[in-house]
Amino acid sequence: MKEALKIGTDSAASRLARQNGYYGDQAVKILLPPEAAVIVNNVHRLPGGEKMLEDLILRINRSAEDAAREAGPVFYRAITQMSIQDGFGILRGEQDAATSYLKNNTYQQLFNLYQPKLKTSLDKKLIAGVSTNQSWETLTTQWNRLAGSLAGQVAGLNKVEVELDTYLTDKALEACF
Repeated sequence: MKEALKIGTDSAASRLARQNGYYGDQAVKILLPPEAAVIVNNVHRLPGGEKMLEDLILRINRSAEDAAREAGPVFYRAITQMSIQDGFGILRGEQDAATSYLKNNTYQQLFNLYQPKLKTSLDKKLIAGVSTNQSWETLTTQWNRLAGSLAGQVAGLNKVEVELDTYLTDKALEACF
């Protein structure tokens, strides 16, 4: 069973680590959070906005592909440290027992591996020397000011409290599992 898990995780990590492993696969491609829909839906109004958005999504996915190159050893350690009891738990468990075991034993290590790479991509200066993180902070601050106002409360607007790098890291890791 350990050998089968090693082969499966190595195959998955290798597939994600290839160029377009994330970006070219619509099932795992990392997009901005739903809270950014106002930007995505109106980006065509900015000169060069659509290209800027696509470049950002490409960079985010390339960062995840880069991080996936280092995911194999994390999975390998979790598999080699698997006890006999863990193995029986997987064999007797639900259909996703192996995935659950791997997620429980690797998620934090993988998160720590992926997040700095994605954060670096988000901190990179774009048009006018402004990074994605800065744009996100400006957008959410303005939105939250509106949502917290009397008019926003009457309209039923909700504040946006999304840590962009954490959200994107979680999305990238969903693809691993």
